[in-house]
Amino acid sequence: MKNESKYYLIGLIYLFCQTSLFAQNGKIDSLSLALKNATHDTTPASTLVALTEELFYSNQDTVIPLCEQAIQIVDKKNSITNEKEKRSFLKSKADALHNIGFCHNTKGDASNGMEFYQKALKIREQIIDKKVIANSFIGSGVIYSEQGDLQKALNYYRKA
Repeated sequence: MKNESKYYLIGLIYLFCQTSLFAQNGKIDSLSLALKNATHDTTPASTLVALTEELFYSNQDTVIPLCEQAIQIVDKKNSITNEKEKRSFLKSKADALHNIGFCHNTKGDASNGMEFYQKALKIREQIIDKKVIANSFIGSGVIYSEQGDLQKALNYYRKA
């Protein structure tokens, strides 16, 4: 009976992993198609950022180049007068900068991680997006915590 339970559990774990991979691949395919068929100016940048968030754990090496591509798209559109579009572009840029910071931090490069978190924070404060401002504070807090500076980490966690 013990062996049957063990094999049953292993089978469930395998099934879960396969289902998760299939769902992730489906989402990646869907985002890739959306990127290919994008008709609105803001769509490519936001889709690239969403794609990097899906690829982070399976293909981290693609995250920074895709984020840089999203930032280039945004920077080319610097003369936008429509506030809604401008906000969307800036949100995509801030998210891309944050994701680059996250990549640097997970690779052990805390100083570059912090630099990108701070760039993202500056834009997020500019567009007054409180939810993602908190994410920037949390990212900075994590870096300070990992460096052993618990007081600074707590300050950022409180701000979040």
